[in-house]
Amino acid sequence: NNVDLRVDGSVVYLMGTVATKADHARAHQIAHDVPGVTRVDHSGLKVK
Repeated sequence: NNVDLRVDGSVVYLMGTVATKADHARAHQIAHDVPGVTRVDHSGLKVK
């Protein structure tokens, strides 16, 4: 897995690649669970 992120205010942008759909979902959930995060954009995160 190679995940990068960018934060803009309360929005997290996930980018990179993960091995499985489960990894994709987990990355999204981890980012979403951070206090203060209101939105996670995972359009740049791809499954290999």
